[in-house]
Amino acid sequence: VRFEDLGLPAEPTVSVNSARVQATVAKGVDGQRTAAAKVLLLSGFNTIDVEGDAHVLDVDYLQLDGEPGDAAPAPEEKGG
Repeated sequence: VRFEDLGLPAEPTVSVNSARVQATVAKGVDGQRTAAAKVLLLSGFNTIDVEGDAHVLDVDYLQLDGEPGDAAPAPEEKGG
């Protein structure tokens, strides 16, 4: 996630499939910073939430990188 706080210190929180992810924040250029994390996504649908902090921040974009075959198997559904 590339972001910038707007006056007061703030960092986004990232959750993947309802689990909060520990992100590493690094300084970028022109006051922008990046929050990066490596997670194993499920096969099929996934939910990625980027939430704000106590103070306002500007999220520029969310970038997803991966390799084919990196997905975890989807949990099995119990049938009736």
